[in-house]
Amino acid sequence: MTRTGKVSQGHCRFLALPLELRIEIYTFCTPVCLLALTHTCRTFYTDINTRTYIYELVNQSYFWYYAPYPRESECDYEEPECLVRETESWRLKPAPASHPMLAEGVVPLTISLIAYKMPAFGVLGDWPHDFQIAFNNIFGARQGDDGTFEGDWWCCYYCHEVKITKEYDWASGWIVLDECAHCGLAKPYVELDYTRRRKRMWWQ
Repeated sequence: MTRTGKVSQGHCRFLALPLELRIEIYTFCTPVCLLALTHTCRTFYTDINTRTYIYELVNQSYFWYYAPYPRESECDYEEPECLVRETESWRLKPAPASHPMLAEGVVPLTISLIAYKMPAFGVLGDWPHDFQIAFNNIFGARQGDDGTFEGDWWCCYYCHEVKITKEYDWASGWIVLDECAHCGLAKPYVELDYTRRRKRMWWQ
């Protein structure tokens, strides 16, 4: 913003780049960055959400796919039924015909998509830890005056999965626990290094 109250054109230099170059840059972003960009302006929103292959490429670039913990038959603990993750397709709502910017049936990038279709575990280097910090700082739930969560989502410190807050044990009061209830049950099967980041699973 200039002294005269007019919007400076300098902030639009990225948007002046050719579309092909912008798309190439998007593929180097994390899912959290992409989601934040879609909340920035109309161009970012349409660039990313009308080309779902962008976050599919991001997903394939950063993630290995394996179960975060062994199935119930492969370990000694039994996960409570209330903690079984819901993956019904209704959570990923496609755009309706009346959507002002997206074609009907397009599934935009949302927190639900990251949580249920882009699991942030098993990734290379320090990226999962950065993902966890960035997500919780931008989109994570906050604690209200009564010590309960205000918001629906939180990224677990250990498995780095984005989960709804009911999958966390917050009954201990004001402290937001780093681990989800699933990790609390499975912790005996996880070997952690001195940084408290997950190093490897017991069966690897």
